[in-house]
Amino acid sequence: MREYLSNQPFKYKELGYLSLFIITVGVILTSLIFGKTIYDKLAFKALSEQVAPVGAKLFCSIGAIYFTGHIAFKGPIDDYKLAMNKLFIYITKFGLGLLFTYVSLMVASIISSLLTGYNPPKPFSLNIIIPVTIAVVLFAHVVYIFFALAMSNKSNSNLWNKKEKSDILRILNGILCLALVSGSVMDLYIGVMQS
Repeated sequence: MREYLSNQPFKYKELGYLSLFIITVGVILTSLIFGKTIYDKLAFKALSEQVAPVGAKLFCSIGAIYFTGHIAFKGPIDDYKLAMNKLFIYITKFGLGLLFTYVSLMVASIISSLLTGYNPPKPFSLNIIIPVTIAVVLFAHVVYIFFALAMSNKSNSNLWNKKEKSDILRILNGILCLALVSGSVMDLYIGVMQS
């Protein structure tokens, strides 16, 4: 398993380093906010941008639609260096980076709350944010595992070596691709109707 993960383009180590960096910065900034320092407004402004959840959903969805569609219509992704595959790998890495950044900021705010003794008011109180953060951490890892598995092919996984298995995988990816496209179209429709 370790060898497979090290040979596919979505490296867990990269996301781990990003998460540690964001948690460190997040703990410092949220401690400034919760500690009621003279820098609390500046720190709050730095953390209050809500781009990460929307960006993570957008870029991960684009990557998921491409990869599931590719697997459904053409088969497994054999060449990670092919221009189109590389483009969508980078798009997906950006989405995963945003997702893990958002998760890391949630973890950082919990750590800061515990360090400073500050319990934010609802809906951000610790008894609400801790279970939500645990769920989001698990979700982020499920998304990562999905993309890592989407990179399986005949050279690095025995899932694609038997025709029956590969046909089933292609059909499942086609269904998932259809569901992702339908969800994205529905999101666009709802967005247009609300504006």
